[in-house]
Amino acid sequence: MQRALAVAALAACLLAAGCGWGEKGAATTAGSAATESTAPSPPGGSGDGGESGGSEGTGRQGDAEVRVPDADPAETLSAYFDDLAAGETDAAWALLSPRVRRQLGGFDTWSLGIEQREATTLTSAEPVGGDDAEPAFAVVVDTVERAPCDVTAERTFTGTWTLEPDPGNPGDPASWRIASVEQTLTAGPPDLETLCTSASTGSTQ
Repeated sequence: MQRALAVAALAACLLAAGCGWGEKGAATTAGSAATESTAPSPPGGSGDGGESGGSEGTGRQGDAEVRVPDADPAETLSAYFDDLAAGETDAAWALLSPRVRRQLGGFDTWSLGIEQREATTLTSAEPVGGDDAEPAFAVVVDTVERAPCDVTAERTFTGTWTLEPDPGNPGDPASWRIASVEQTLTAGPPDLETLCTSASTGSTQ
């Protein structure tokens, strides 16, 4: 499911500051350590998933079987952006796996990154593989980011987001969570601080 959402202030490097996005074209990863059930794109894993429309299936997460939610996992991606747009940071944070949270440096670092964005658009989220228990999506995000000197810049990030069933809510049919994020800066300035230098140089000429 594709959704385009303008979001006021999302985390730096899409999820939050600390993902390591810097140089244009350099891939960065949040939560892609190949432990438990989720691996980087393309995701691996095993398990038979249920058909859409309400049937149930099981997958594996670590050594334990987990129920594969019968809801569309793309809805979790949309919910993440919806929660941020509504200022529901606790709800958005709850959709991230522990590995992603650790990669982002914790809630305080992540929420600080949110304040450094003026707008974010989830341009597309297309299924690209994985199995029923570890669906993967090719995601494109356009952002408007604010540099320390209040100069703004437009940037585009592309990459793969992988989801997994949330074992903390086994009875919830819509209980997916974001298990890993791999993103690459494909357009826009690689270093926002250089915009301040350029702006300062231009103003003195």
